[in-house]
Amino acid sequence: MWQSGACFPTGYLTRPGLNALLWACNATSAAPCTASSGSSGLAAATDSLTAGASASITFSATAAAASPYGGAWMRVPLTGAGAAGRSLSRVGLRGVFPAAPGLVRLYLELASGGVVGPLLAANGTSSYSWLAAAGTWDGVAAVVVNGTAPFSVQEVGAAAGACEETAVVDLGAERSVGLVRTRYWPSSALGSWLLAAPDTSPAAAAAAALLGSPLESLPPSWVVAVLDPSRLAALTLNLPAPVQARYIAVRHRVPPTDWAKVSVWDIQAWGPQASPSPPPSPSPPPPPSPDNWFPLAGSVKSFSLGGAVTVSSNPDPSALPCVADSNDNTQWQSDACYPTGYTSRPAMNPLLRLCTDASSRTAPAPPADTSSPGDGGGCTASTGSSGLPQATDTSVYTGAAIEADPAALAAGSPAAAFLFAALPPHPADAPEQPRLVRRVSAKVWWGSSGGGGAQVAVVLLFADGGRQEVGRLTPGVDDYAWHHITGSWTGVVAVSLESAARFQLTELALSAGPCVEWAAVDMGAVQPVGVLRFRYWSPDSAAADLHVSADGVAWTPIRTGLDPTQLSALEIYLPTVMQIRHLRLTHRVKEDGDWRKVYCWGLDAYDLFGRWGPPPPPRPQAASLRQLLGVNGIWGWGFNKFSRDLAKTGSGPALYSPVAARGRNYHAMRWDVRSPLNDPKYDTMAKSGTDVFWWLNWDNEYVGWKAAGLTVDASFQFLAEDFPPAAWGPDPAGAAYRLGAAFARHFGPRLAPPNVSLDSVEVGNEPWTGYNASFYSAILRGFSRGVKDTDPGLRVLPCALQAAEPLAEDPSNGNFVGARIGPDVAPRLDGLNLHVYSWFRDPEGVGGPPAGAVGAHRGVHPEHRGSSMNGLNNMLAWRDANMPGKPVWVTEWGWDAALPGEVCATSLCVSQHAQALYAVRGLALLARKGVAGAHWFFYANGDDCNTVFCRSGLRGSNATRFPVLPVYRSLLGLMQTAGSAAFLDVLAESPDVYAYLLGAPATAAATGGAAAATHVLVWRPVAAGEGPAEAEPSAAVTLTLPRAPTAAWAISGAGAVPVSQLGAVAVRAAAAPAPGAGADPSGPADWTLTISAVPLLLKF
Repeated sequence: MWQSGACFPTGYLTRPGLNALLWACNATSAAPCTASSGSSGLAAATDSLTAGASASITFSATAAAASPYGGAWMRVPLTGAGAAGRSLSRVGLRGVFPAAPGLVRLYLELASGGVVGPLLAANGTSSYSWLAAAGTWDGVAAVVVNGTAPFSVQEVGAAAGACEETAVVDLGAERSVGLVRTRYWPSSALGSWLLAAPDTSPAAAAAAALLGSPLESLPPSWVVAVLDPSRLAALTLNLPAPVQARYIAVRHRVPPTDWAKVSVWDIQAWGPQASPSPPPSPSPPPPPSPDNWFPLAGSVKSFSLGGAVTVSSNPDPSALPCVADSNDNTQWQSDACYPTGYTSRPAMNPLLRLCTDASSRTAPAPPADTSSPGDGGGCTASTGSSGLPQATDTSVYTGAAIEADPAALAAGSPAAAFLFAALPPHPADAPEQPRLVRRVSAKVWWGSSGGGGAQVAVVLLFADGGRQEVGRLTPGVDDYAWHHITGSWTGVVAVSLESAARFQLTELALSAGPCVEWAAVDMGAVQPVGVLRFRYWSPDSAAADLHVSADGVAWTPIRTGLDPTQLSALEIYLPTVMQIRHLRLTHRVKEDGDWRKVYCWGLDAYDLFGRWGPPPPPRPQAASLRQLLGVNGIWGWGFNKFSRDLAKTGSGPALYSPVAARGRNYHAMRWDVRSPLNDPKYDTMAKSGTDVFWWLNWDNEYVGWKAAGLTVDASFQFLAEDFPPAAWGPDPAGAAYRLGAAFARHFGPRLAPPNVSLDSVEVGNEPWTGYNASFYSAILRGFSRGVKDTDPGLRVLPCALQAAEPLAEDPSNGNFVGARIGPDVAPRLDGLNLHVYSWFRDPEGVGGPPAGAVGAHRGVHPEHRGSSMNGLNNMLAWRDANMPGKPVWVTEWGWDAALPGEVCATSLCVSQHAQALYAVRGLALLARKGVAGAHWFFYANGDDCNTVFCRSGLRGSNATRFPVLPVYRSLLGLMQTAGSAAFLDVLAESPDVYAYLLGAPATAAATGGAAAATHVLVWRPVAAGEGPAEAEPSAAVTLTLPRAPTAAWAISGAGAVPVSQLGAVAVRAAAAPAPGAGADPSGPADWTLTISAVPLLLKF
């Protein structure tokens, strides 16, 4: 890449368009520089060389009396100033200056005759240093430098105009340009532009103008596009109309800060791109029905949303609602206890408002008896003192006048003026026993004391009669400034401020309690709470505690000693439902420094199911387990060749057909078109490839998938980093329509040959970044219409979305289904699409680091109450409310686990043994919830990465030659024993046991049920260990089975292993008699089953 220089602090000196003094002192200058008599070498002061020759400026006492500029001076007129002068943003000076008391100053002379400054002043200590001043000065005619003694100027500069950096590419000749690709990084630029200039005469004049002329002085036609100055990814622009250009440039306007630079990686240009084929006539959109549309239907409202918030400090009305708005991006911030925040907190400052009128008095000397503070404490001051209540009222704008007792003053007493404050008794229920004083703070003023005043001693008095001076305040040093004395003292019963002369006491405070910050939410009513969710950050605290209460009086600790550095939101799943109305998060703030604060983003409470909502009621599945399971693959399946060729050797997709009935391909749009406005050329790709790659023929890929027996789904994948919103042109929906029509025309099942046709297409995979909701909706609307108008048989799904978090949307990014799918497009969609992984952010830190770190994201078993896999519940609820009857597809799911010898550098990894068990259990759960498809991610482990998604393959990596993994064997075992069966009903779903009845897929004539069950799949819904299967702890459960089992298999990473002794896992307990009849030996009966985390498949 190319990186620019920096305009500032001194780079602008060499730039004619920016330095208004460059070569101003040349002999040929229109307005020559002038200087005091005898001065020489003036041209060197504006030659842009800060370390070169100097202008020597002499001093004349005679001139000092006669010249308005003084005895030694130099005047430099601005180039191009004109009668109105110029605007400047910065001036700078470097030279050799006289020793003190000599002084050199820089002024600005205005065209109006006025003078601004001095802006700079220097003596010998600043010699050879670059001095600069920044600001905004209009109408400047000249820069004047003068001094009280001789000096020299190595360089003087004045910045006029904006700092702009430009990179220019010469195409060699003037060409017609229709497509430009560039990558740049302007950091904090104020603006960025794409420029194009034609060839000009004389040669290279246009290039010189692009490099040196301000943007405003260039022809408007040269500005081709306004660029996003915050962008880092490569940008491709398909110009609405071709431009004639020889020079293509990227220009950035840089902020006037020191060392600000820009970078440009490349600038490429192509000729006009071919126009896309004329689209077929679009069908009219279906009428919207907004009255029956519920965008938030899937999201679960927290009990605490909108609750009444109270806090320990900083009750900012704009911040308080953030604690109860269920938004992880808004927060409340506490105040700081120290240095002075504690003074207004009754729990910390026992002196707060102690000196009331009723409890204050005057006396000639401090009280002698300090053994008891009295009933409520009080204040005593020296005779004549006044305003004592103002010494402890927390206001530094009021104060008590502490006068010297006349007799004590005459006697020379060091305590002639005093304030004695007896502390109230320490509360018996205070959290800290005994009382511990750790800071005394006082603000004293001697301004009216006359004679300068005397020191004020700060004395602590103890219950045993002792006293200790802990500090002194000094006139002229501590005048009207807070003075803080820190330490650790117990048994303190009073504090006394004592001086030999009168003083003003603005405020007195004493810290005698821990610094505690808290935020609490009153939900308004008692609620049945099963899940608590909270987010905080408090590195300034020692620990955080979470408490709940039904009445706001009696508090129950839920977690104490929470990690204060935890930033991510945590969820706690309570073992039993609790009746709760109040939530409180408390921080014990460290007291070893000032300005320590804590943050709270939110406190949320939910019912038993948390923010996922309840699962849907079970319904018999129309698809068998085998029909449901798919696998995510890519072009070439890791072999770097078309799958047509892989089919000949039984590799690639053929390796996965034993376990999966469907294959999902990440069909990259950037492989098909260079611009969304281009024709992908599917119909001619067999001869000349796509618009991007001459060699690419997708038919050669998909024919291999179909030959392996897979039903093929394509995720038409596009990202904003490849195709930003601007690249889609003025009509994004129209561009998407043409792409959808082209895709359906070539791959649709009604138009394409059966050996290459596709079953469905997704409009994007995860295009969540860079496309806001309205823009993606336009793409979805256009693409889906293009498909359905061309081949209605090609099923259309949206990209993967979620229904749990509405606040996942922001002005530029997001994936919330309620924002991205509206009633206008829903009728053209054949279903919904989401990605679900079983992750949970652990609030306990179980298992040791890294996975056991508090707040670590962990891979968990699919039945875990907090598993993110439960986000499917939200989508199903959203579907039922807005698109009833439409199927829901899970197009990505799975777990990461490493092969021996491979690294899995993420806490989301589980053991290979656990991955194998969770795959079977997870597929059963997805079937039970009614999904239409479940594509495992991924077909194989990655070669060049070791983090999340890189170790989730059904087979090992290419580097390990794609070995079969335990997860593959477990799914294969399930398919071999029950693949043709479908979910029928739930036999049990409890913390102890999950049991699902399986049988023939449901049809309109046969809807399943216990009588139709051929198998039952049963397991303990607990985390699995490292393996083997025999090492998993077992438990006995009793279930009512519809018939006696005849065979059993334990399904794990070893496959479906037959249970040789059925009685070891299933023992008949007693028959369940039918109504009005006796026991039926062949009918339903209670069976005691021995189960573990390993799924047990029983066949009837």
